[in-house]
Amino acid sequence: MSWPMSQDFNEAIQNPKLAFSDPDLKASEAVVGAHGLPLPRSGNFADVYQLRGLDGRDWAVKCFTRPVVGLDERYARVTETLASCGLPFTIEFTYLDKGIQVGGAWRPVLKMEWIEGLLLNQVVREKADNPKRLSALGQMWSKLCKRLRDSGIAHGDLQHGNVLLVEGSRAGAYGLKLIDYDGMYVPELANRPAGESGHPAYQHLGRTAKTYSPDLDRFPHLVIATALKALEVGGSDLWNRYDTGDNLLFNQNDFRNPAESKLMRELWETGDSRVRALVGRLAIACGKPIPQTPWLDEIVSDGEPLPLETPEMREAEAALGFASRVPPSTPAKPVKPITTKIANATVEVPNVDIVPLKNENPQPPTNRERSSPRRDRNGNSPSNFPRRPSRKSNSHLPYLAIGGVIVLILVVSAIVFSTGGPKSGEVAKQKPEEPTEALLTPVRDSLQPKPKDVTSPKPKDTVPTPPKPKDAIPTPPKPKDAPVATEPVLLTPRWAVTADSERAPAKLYVDQQAQTILMGSERTSLLVLELSNGSKRPAFLWFGLTGGNDFYPLDRSRVSKCAPDDPDVLTWDVKTGKLGEKYPVPQIAAGAGKATLKLMHLSPDGKYLVVARSGSTTAEYPAVPFVIVDTKTGKPLLEIEWNCGSTHFTADSSRVLVAEFNGRFRWYKLPSGELEENWEFAAPTGDNFHTVTDLSADGRVLGYVGPGRKGAEKGPCVVSGQTGDVIHRFGEGYSETSPVELSADGRLAAVMRQFDGEEAVIDVVNILKAEAFARSTTPSKQSIPTFAISARGETLIVHNPKSGKLFRFDLPGSKAP
Repeated sequence: MSWPMSQDFNEAIQNPKLAFSDPDLKASEAVVGAHGLPLPRSGNFADVYQLRGLDGRDWAVKCFTRPVVGLDERYARVTETLASCGLPFTIEFTYLDKGIQVGGAWRPVLKMEWIEGLLLNQVVREKADNPKRLSALGQMWSKLCKRLRDSGIAHGDLQHGNVLLVEGSRAGAYGLKLIDYDGMYVPELANRPAGESGHPAYQHLGRTAKTYSPDLDRFPHLVIATALKALEVGGSDLWNRYDTGDNLLFNQNDFRNPAESKLMRELWETGDSRVRALVGRLAIACGKPIPQTPWLDEIVSDGEPLPLETPEMREAEAALGFASRVPPSTPAKPVKPITTKIANATVEVPNVDIVPLKNENPQPPTNRERSSPRRDRNGNSPSNFPRRPSRKSNSHLPYLAIGGVIVLILVVSAIVFSTGGPKSGEVAKQKPEEPTEALLTPVRDSLQPKPKDVTSPKPKDTVPTPPKPKDAIPTPPKPKDAPVATEPVLLTPRWAVTADSERAPAKLYVDQQAQTILMGSERTSLLVLELSNGSKRPAFLWFGLTGGNDFYPLDRSRVSKCAPDDPDVLTWDVKTGKLGEKYPVPQIAAGAGKATLKLMHLSPDGKYLVVARSGSTTAEYPAVPFVIVDTKTGKPLLEIEWNCGSTHFTADSSRVLVAEFNGRFRWYKLPSGELEENWEFAAPTGDNFHTVTDLSADGRVLGYVGPGRKGAEKGPCVVSGQTGDVIHRFGEGYSETSPVELSADGRLAAVMRQFDGEEAVIDVVNILKAEAFARSTTPSKQSIPTFAISARGETLIVHNPKSGKLFRFDLPGSKAP
């Protein structure tokens, strides 16, 4: 008998009297959301529901969404150990082997007391500009870590989602609670693997699912303590620049190479001895085995870190790239990302007020501050940290500058004299990155100057313009003169409505045929809103309360849900909300390393289904299985290996692009599975992964974020879908991580400008003219928006996850209803 899905548990939980065997749970009722359905907190392999008893007592019920070997014995040993230790920051729980009846069979559950509190990252976000509160929180964290260590216990997955701040037993007292003990180390289980590897934004790269010892928590102890101390100094400016919504400042790339970590180097350059003491030791620990990471209580006394000794100082400087490197340690193995959820932990500190306060006027960073990669030699920084005093300027510089100006004047004079200068009526200003030929002809980076003669031969390494198919975008006549730069039209919202995504980034799509907007986030269901006024249509039956971003639009105004590891891909009619076809997902070989999730993508016509092993973050992955099957026969049409990335079908489902994070791009014809075109970008360095964010209907134009062929700085681009050559690079003034959203014909692109924390600015750019012709501004509330452009390029949709506001803008010349 197959294991129940999340949907099955959701149905059973609605009738506690029949579903549960435990008396407390049988007499309870499920706490429901706005739609009248239970609200699960979904994790890696479990969903947690809140039930309320007749006596008003609340319970947390953890339902396991996949079988886990030895679960009963693991929880029995953990229960015994915690009972003997009497730790104030853990919660009681009961493992029920016959916990819930689903589909006529009993499945295990974990019954716990429901704990109300704020997650660690929620507290830090609200207290980012309150050093005293952060200092108190850091002291509480140090005490908790020492108690864990003294008890010989390791939690195994210390991260923001498993640390809660709750009210204490006395007025004005607050404490920490730890939740989720699935990977907890206790001595009685010493010879058994944990089965999970923890949240990657907190774990050493050497941590794997087989790593299981009392040392598990050494590294996350230090990560969290370093983040808290850094925020005492850096405040909300630091938080806003490095918060992703799923971390506490740091991410896995920081641990992979501290010398290339903007965050670590920035923290070191604050000059604050306390911050240096922690970030220096963290950088050193990244290059050594886990057991060599110092215990937090060994380097922190009364909440304050001990200063670095001279040898440690030199080693930290070397690890951060500020001095000659010491011989590197053996590279640590990668770690599998885990999404965790609820279970709980408390060290009470009397009279420490850490209740969330109102916004204390945090100062948002400027565009220049957010875009600056690191401090310069003089200590100039994009943050509000203390700066080093500038060094004295060289006394020869004024003479060098005067000489340089004279040379420049002579060169310019020679050029003007030889060319005759600008003609009458001609604008003597070069517009950056103006395409001189057809849309698909590669052009130079917008940060580079144009050549003097646009008719001169192309460099040898330039790929010639490929022959156009019949439906190719027509080549515009080459302009005789450089176009006059024009200011973009400032757009006014046609309407703005509240469409909550629970502060998670929302995936957006405009279905012009059905005149609707599809919108969903990982924390919400899929919403369907009227394009004309933003009103909500009836919800899709059984889509689920979470995973609303797992949708893929189909043709004929249909939509599919392709959630990781689901046994079936379901479809719905967008206009009616009725359930449509159901496509079973075939089994494929197991993944490896971090690439263990089974991901799916249904083609627009529903004829082809991609099934591949992948992971939840962009990282260096091993080669894992990738299959495309015929949905009618189940027959494989293509079987290859890939190193994880994304897949993209053309609108007619005749081709599919397999775009890998490592820069290998391949086009396959369907249904033959024949390799049609392929190219490779340079191997990624740091976080410069190659990512496709959108494509034109025919696949000849791609929205892309990455360094491109030449290994430039990461940034948004429009590239050729046939060769990978850059058509247009959005350079200075644009966010280096912004997605590029395209119209169906590939002529228009929407991209976000550098984010200042106050307003989110989206430009709509005419790629043929290389100019922004429309611009939208929306209040950001220090939250990065998501956006989408309609297929015909008539409408721009922008959503702010923090405020929950959704805006519609009509573009110039639009005739949209």
